Amino acid sequence: WDTGLRSQSVEAEQVSVSGLLPKKAKLTADDMLWRYGRPRDLRKDAGDEAETLAAYDITLSGKNGEFQPEKGETVSVSIQNDAISENKRMEVWHLKDNGSVEVISDFTVDGNTISFDVNGFSVYMVVQITKEQVLTAGDGNQYKITVTYDSDAGIPEDAELEVTELDADDKDYKKLKALLTPMPELTKT
Repeated sequence: WDTGLRSQSVEAEQVSVSGLLPKKAKLTADDMLWRYGRPRDLRKDAGDEAETLAAYDITLSGKNGEFQPEKGETVSVSIQNDAISENKRMEVWHLKDNGSVEVISDFTVDGNTISFDVNGFSVYMVVQITKEQVLTAGDGNQYKITVTYDSDAGIPEDAELEVTELDADDKDYKKLKALLTPMPELTKT
């Protein structure tokens, strides 16, 4: 009995899909970075800021129209992009039809390609996570402190960014200043 599905791989742009796919499957991967460049607008509950590295609206079709994997089945998606790196702290976000965001935490990165399994096609984003906090200093100015780190930093995934203003008369000020030389740039908001 022929289901019309074949174990195969198809490619479009910087996206490939592998698995049980329709015979003569056609993959469309529309670059959506222009639309989803501000991921914090999609996941306010994340608490972290994020930078979109790649975003694609992925559609697969066969002779019977648009294709979705059978219930309980998955296919593998790979996205290749120069912004993707094994050293960056990244997440894969699936933008569901109801507007919610599903975080896919089970993925692999090889060079500048990230791969993960999906059970349906829609918009998938690769985001780099950063920590951010705004400090109102004693001089009345506000400073935004952003920390973008990679896996080499040794910072635990659940770490919190805590910012405290030190006065030049503080006993730890000179010690900390020496450790931070050169001082990181702060952005006044």
